[in-house]
Amino acid sequence: MRGYYLHPDIYGDEVVFVTEDDLWKYSGGVGQRLTSDFGVVVRPKFSPDGRWIAFTRLQQTDQGTTADVYVVPSGGGEPRRVTYFGTPFTRVVGWTPDGRVLVYSDFKTPFPQWRELYAVSLDGVYEKLNLGPATALVYGRGGVVVLGRNTYDLPYWKRYRGGTRGVLWISRDGGKTFEKFLDLPGNITSPMIVGDRVYFVSDHEGVGNLYSVDFAGGDLKRHTNFKDYYVRNANSDGRRIVFQVAGEIWLYDLAADRLEKLDIDLPLSRKAKMAKFVEAVKYLEYFALASGERIALVSRGQAFVVPSWEGAVLQLGARGGGVRYKHIATDGERIAVATYDGAVEVYGMDGALIKRLEPGIGIIEALALRQTRLAAANHRGELWIIDLETGSAQLADKSEYGPITEMAWHPSGRWLAYAKPAGVYTQNIKLLDAATGRTYDVTTPNAYDYSPAFDPEGRYLYFLSRRALNPALDPVQFSYIFAKHSNPISQS
Repeated sequence: MRGYYLHPDIYGDEVVFVTEDDLWKYSGGVGQRLTSDFGVVVRPKFSPDGRWIAFTRLQQTDQGTTADVYVVPSGGGEPRRVTYFGTPFTRVVGWTPDGRVLVYSDFKTPFPQWRELYAVSLDGVYEKLNLGPATALVYGRGGVVVLGRNTYDLPYWKRYRGGTRGVLWISRDGGKTFEKFLDLPGNITSPMIVGDRVYFVSDHEGVGNLYSVDFAGGDLKRHTNFKDYYVRNANSDGRRIVFQVAGEIWLYDLAADRLEKLDIDLPLSRKAKMAKFVEAVKYLEYFALASGERIALVSRGQAFVVPSWEGAVLQLGARGGGVRYKHIATDGERIAVATYDGAVEVYGMDGALIKRLEPGIGIIEALALRQTRLAAANHRGELWIIDLETGSAQLADKSEYGPITEMAWHPSGRWLAYAKPAGVYTQNIKLLDAATGRTYDVTTPNAYDYSPAFDPEGRYLYFLSRRALNPALDPVQFSYIFAKHSNPISQS
């Protein structure tokens, strides 16, 4: 079964890589899974003797993502943790000649963008290499060492040519002194030393491909000619180079100057497509009150009607994720749901589809429903009124400063209140007379007013406003802050 293969490395006839977040080894046409449900695994690297594989494990915690380095026997076994840095930006770089794992990390640095190199033994003893900010380090014969700065995976910032692009430095005295020797008008990553040349991946000609130069930084040669997808994550065992292109692993034999795609077929479980139980509230995207007894909501792209206290949950639309919903609105009798492709589906409270409309107004960012009128705001800052009986759409207003995201109908269905961006930092409440198409300013556009709502009898219009600008001195940063700036306001 085909998978999407990432982060390959090679040692002799064995290739290790990542797919479905697990570590696999491939040799002789047979794949072997080395980790299972171990979090997200990235950047495996064979040790110089081929006995160990070092890799980075990413985990989600309540404090965010953490990354640490593990090693596992190349023949399979229990992974062993070797770093306890506890930072989100720790990654395996390779190995030192004496069998320690090379790691870059923001451990003990003042900024997360500042990553330095460490050599970590298999029993967890680490040594900072004091080479300054760096993300790659490879060793060659005769004391040649190549150091990489900002050598990140090219799709991180395609065709970037600014001051933090990847560059290579070289040492000819075993790492005591370095000099910059390769700086191209593009990004450089994945440095490797093979023989008397330095191989690397670069996108200075538009698309990431494999190149090499001599130790003087000259005699630039291009070894691959991919045009549609980037060469990524290249590694070498000193004889051959493996890399990924569009989820496939390719092998470049330097001696034969031959390039071939590995025909890897694995018994994958497709675990990302398996059904699983999740907490819907963690994926809640939008909700609307259907009545005091029910709530209409969108969670993980699916629409539901949920009883407030007890009863069964009713799902709207087809199950199985064939349609992804974006916004939802209800008037207590019907429910309107917008899809990501700009369509609107109208359901009864029993979950039966009444009609599907395709108004052709673009990506819908907000909905409000009352009787036969549906207000829909799109990504272009436009406000449209859609007649549910005829399907016709009429442009009512437009903001030049962003989308209109909060709207509410008057109980009579004639008046629509909405918050319209009136400037970069201001927003005011407006009223639309749906019968005549005229609009009126309820508030002046010199504050930030939002979240309009009518009382059940339609006598008052309520909204929130950021007007309580009472500065307080922050005791930590010693500057004035404006906490609790929003207050409810009513307008008759």
